[in-house]
Amino acid sequence: MSRKSLVLLLLLLSGLLLSTVLSGAAAPQATFGIYMPLVMKDYQLGPAIIEGVVFDATIGQTSGPLAGAQVCIKNDPASCVTSDETGYYQLTGIQNRTYTIVATLSGYSTLERTVSAKLFDGTAQSVTTVDLALSPAGLGSNQYRIVLTWGGPGIPTVDLDANLWLPRATPYHIQQITGNNSGRGNCSAFPWACIDIDSVDGAAPETITISQAQGGTYVYAVRHYDFAAGNYNNKPPLDQSGAHVDVYDNNGLVASFDVPPSNDDFAIWWHVFDMDGSTGAITPVNAVNSADPTGGGYPADFVTP
Repeated sequence: MSRKSLVLLLLLLSGLLLSTVLSGAAAPQATFGIYMPLVMKDYQLGPAIIEGVVFDATIGQTSGPLAGAQVCIKNDPASCVTSDETGYYQLTGIQNRTYTIVATLSGYSTLERTVSAKLFDGTAQSVTTVDLALSPAGLGSNQYRIVLTWGGPGIPTVDLDANLWLPRATPYHIQQITGNNSGRGNCSAFPWACIDIDSVDGAAPETITISQAQGGTYVYAVRHYDFAAGNYNNKPPLDQSGAHVDVYDNNGLVASFDVPPSNDDFAIWWHVFDMDGSTGAITPVNAVNSADPTGGGYPADFVTP
């Protein structure tokens, strides 16, 4: 009821009571209620933090934590912190918005990651975990590194596999085949590309380095190993895996991709991008489905078993 309506009602009741008293009649017993909306406490968003581990993308988090890395919110020098001997860092005073985190360390390419911080109401503290895989600097002309990471708070353990197909004129499929290292490639000879680190226990990262790019089109895709193996028990679909891909050349970070939304909850492939081996030009594809990322017709001896 509006304030104006309430005033009118009170005036009417006052008039009724006055007329009743003047006439000597008994005052009527009126029962009425006024709706009052429930007012909730105006909570303020509490403090939050962004934390994680900085590590070498070619070695992994367990063996290659990086101490002394500077981690900052972009364009905010006062936010900068330094990773400790275990690679751990923590950014405080985080609000409910999107941030760009910048990680730098001598001997490594600068990494930028976009993060959406999520806070709880009241004074509860929310933690957003972002592990940062740094690529060693020193890539030469015609050399590239592709780093796949995934996972995060609340995401069940899942095994994803990085896959790289060389141009069809010089076919080779870089992949990790259980019990068979032939798919790992070789960075010192043909196929001039190799897996630096492969996750076999569902813990990121998976990193592939191209030591000498060949002419033609490279195809890079991520496979949901668990779904491909028929393991669906408590495994998130690709678009809920937190998967992220960074691509580097001799100038540093040149492209980044986050796994996109998909209507196919059982998709096996995330086709991330194609690359021209002659120029290094990257063509984003960024599609999640179960279609063959090569488009079919890739030499049979080099197709995923």
